[in-house]
Amino acid sequence: MTAQSNATLFRDLQAKGRFLALPNAWDAGSAAYLASLGAKAAATSSAALAWSHGYPDGERLPRDLLLASVAEVTRAVSIPVSVDTETGYGGDPAEVGETIARLVGAGAVGINIEDGLRPAEETAARIAAARAAATREGVALFINARTDLWLKPLVADAARRDEAIRRGRLYAEAGADGFFLPRLAALDDVKAIAAAVPLRPNLMAVPGLPKAAQLREAGATRVSLGVMTLLKAFGGLRQPVQTFLEDGDLGPFFEDAAGFPEINGLFA
Repeated sequence: MTAQSNATLFRDLQAKGRFLALPNAWDAGSAAYLASLGAKAAATSSAALAWSHGYPDGERLPRDLLLASVAEVTRAVSIPVSVDTETGYGGDPAEVGETIARLVGAGAVGINIEDGLRPAEETAARIAAARAAATREGVALFINARTDLWLKPLVADAARRDEAIRRGRLYAEAGADGFFLPRLAALDDVKAIAAAVPLRPNLMAVPGLPKAAQLREAGATRVSLGVMTLLKAFGGLRQPVQTFLEDGDLGPFFEDAAGFPEINGLFA
């Protein structure tokens, strides 16, 4: 599929009345495996991608390595791919625009830009630069504006909903398509924000998050797994590896393991 057709598909998957379950990958292999399990689209997790290359989260992964990794992912799958760009990988909006143009060139059809480290108005400028860059590249990039109001003590708890509405409207004016509210789990807040913000709200998997049907009814359009895919994979290795190191027991490795032909066939 072309970049533009994948961009159209990604938007359609998040159209009004639909709901997208979006798993997160950390490299080309994990993205291909998620696609083989039925994922309609995939997203990179900034932390998982950084860890897979031996870097901590927080835009510590070099930009060129980010771009190369995204190109590997989009080469390995035909489904739409969205990329967590954290604050946009740029010292200013112009540099953010350059990063986004290169990501589009690498095959990305969606991005996240977050606001936890900068004022909302500066984040809006970065969103506007990303939109302009994608337009120049001829791709209707899905820009997901992430607010960290439920992740960090940016405002008093009682003010979070109103501030989220203000930021959502600001980001919509700047050219965003979606409004990402990680750690938000209360349906009343989801409903209020969906009714007041002209963006498609979406959420991140956290304990206690309502199921898809309830979220869709509240006005949300997608939920993503974030770094939980990699944490789950690592967690699943802990006991078998420790057992092997302690007494050489190989048994757990042959329980529920994927087959070599299955995985190798993903790349044939």
